[in-house]
Amino acid sequence: MRLSVWCEFLPYSELIALLPELALRKLWLNLAVQAERRDSPALFELLRAARSEGVPTRAWFLLDKADGYWPNAWNARIAADAARRLLDAADRHGAPLEWLIFDFEPPPDLMLQLASHGRNRDWRRLIGALRRARYENRRLDACSAYAELWKELTASGVRLMTVTMPIVLDKAFGTRLADALGIGFCTALPVEEFATMAYRPEFERFAGPLTADVVRSYAATTMHLSGRWAGIAIGEIGSPGFPVPVPGYTDPSELQADLASCRAAGIGSVSIFSLDGILEQGGLARWLDAPQVAAPRRDWRAARLRLALAAASLLLPK
Repeated sequence: MRLSVWCEFLPYSELIALLPELALRKLWLNLAVQAERRDSPALFELLRAARSEGVPTRAWFLLDKADGYWPNAWNARIAADAARRLLDAADRHGAPLEWLIFDFEPPPDLMLQLASHGRNRDWRRLIGALRRARYENRRLDACSAYAELWKELTASGVRLMTVTMPIVLDKAFGTRLADALGIGFCTALPVEEFATMAYRPEFERFAGPLTADVVRSYAATTMHLSGRWAGIAIGEIGSPGFPVPVPGYTDPSELQADLASCRAAGIGSVSIFSLDGILEQGGLARWLDAPQVAAPRRDWRAARLRLALAAASLLLPK
């Protein structure tokens, strides 16, 4: 099982010192490249050092916060231009990119709005916001913008990974919800790795306590959809995050339970969010050398969660 770690906020200069430990553990690095750091000399120094140390590094490019931070249907043209600029800059600095990650998520302001309605149990406003968002997205041609970019990137030899919310897996019902969130098109894009985010702490914030069986459930469906190209993102560890910090795991046994569920599902690629939080909570050895645990038994709460999300999508128009 290939393991990688997401790194969103650590200074690039500090990461160089961590490369030998990442290499020793055979960890891949999913490296955030925010808009304000896209031309940083330290970025290209880190990319060259990672190649020298034998740490496979995937550039997880992000946008200006005003543009939505994550690629989605609303900012397709902006995201395509940003990806091209990053590749050009890396080539100019002698650090060509082998991998590019597209993290398809809704705009932060929409997510905060929906979260607020959910906390207040204001279902009428929540559904209304989703309906408005879905109507806007129906007028956008995001898929063609990304498909055009995909042709350029694959022709140039860049390997592509997409990661997105797991609602895209429940095609029978989840399509309407994914379209409303501006990410429904992403499963149609061919990639080297397609991953979904099974962050148990995120689910627990609105569904209550869950076991790691929810991770197994989403990992198994991702495998069914993508086969050997399947990946799963797990965590969260510590409390770093955007748009607002949220509490995640503080006990390594929680991560080990998620890893056991990934092994039980047979998935080949697992990415852990995040290196920032791991260092905040005691370091790589504490989290990755913790005793392995058995995969949890099947838990009806995982099925209930997925059924609830599917049912919510039926409230949106066809």
